[in-house]
Amino acid sequence: ENHAAHATTALLVANFVGVCFARSLHYQFYSWYAFSLPHLLYTARLFPWETSNPLRRETLPLVSHAARFAMWLAIEVIWNVYPSNATSSVLLNVLHGTLLLGLAAAHVGSGREARIDRDESATRKSARLASKKTS
Repeated sequence: ENHAAHATTALLVANFVGVCFARSLHYQFYSWYAFSLPHLLYTARLFPWETSNPLRRETLPLVSHAARFAMWLAIEVIWNVYPSNATSSVLLNVLHGTLLLGLAAAHVGSGREARIDRDESATRKSARLASKKTS
């Protein structure tokens, strides 16, 4: 387990949750989490076919990369257009909500996958020990 990556993700997600649930959004808020968007987007589980553990993802389909890039670009454009309007505010909240749900899905699934990995590892170890006893 990579403790540094886990700690970094926890801090960045906590900051992002604060922005998501702020009573109002001001333009300087974007500077609070803009640097973390790539990490958050690739930590999130946005599609059902993705594993929830980003460290176990060997490859992601092109559609996954395209969706993440589109989300990042949309958030960037929304924050950099002045003045904001109702449409841009709703779209920003939808994008934030989607990312937040993806981060939650990655977190919920990671514990289950860790248990599955641990159980599979224990099963392999038991099989190895059993084969050593018989030989």
